[in-house]
Amino acid sequence: MGRPTGDAVVLVDARGENVIAVAPGANSTLRADAVPRSVAELAGPRGVVVASLEIPVGAVAAAGGPFVLNAAPARRLPAALLCRCAAVVLNAREIAAFAGGSAEGLLAQGAGAVLVTRGRLGMELWQPERPAWRQPALPIDAADTVGAGDASVAAVAVTLAGGGALEAAARRAAVAGALATRGAGARGGLSAADELARLLPQLPPGGPGAYQA
Repeated sequence: MGRPTGDAVVLVDARGENVIAVAPGANSTLRADAVPRSVAELAGPRGVVVASLEIPVGAVAAAGGPFVLNAAPARRLPAALLCRCAAVVLNAREIAAFAGGSAEGLLAQGAGAVLVTRGRLGMELWQPERPAWRQPALPIDAADTVGAGDASVAAVAVTLAGGGALEAAARRAAVAGALATRGAGARGGLSAADELARLLPQLPPGGPGAYQA
């Protein structure tokens, strides 16, 4: 296509918080008609498709559904796409770009569930006609938050692929996201499944009103 591979520039402050600028490069040229066959070849009978918005919205929509959408970088999305999302995962900054800045707005447009990562506070799970379920974070000294969102999305997808409930997905995502902040870069602190399982019992209990966002 004559375009460079997609890239991102990450700035991290003294508290480990980050700002990311994305240059999509060749990612922006992915055609919708190239997606369905690839998904069919890779996804097994219990597979969960994960998509992000670093590719064109048309290519995301072509993945079918239901799937887990990592809604970053944030952009406006058609309701027809949100209706095919089993779960939308995004952070507190990104949600401001959607549906008036609320999880309820995404649910009203058809998303099956919305999980909002809130850093040191933890994570929120929003489902239709239910109160928000808040999961406090796993206490940890964060060195670099780059990759924490990716780890959380992966934990959600793995839990749903195994038949787990959304509350269980939120708990695993909270642990995976926290552990990912231990090391530098997107891969430096990623956890293995056995470590995540070992630390899950240390996670504070979640539920309606577990913390004040």
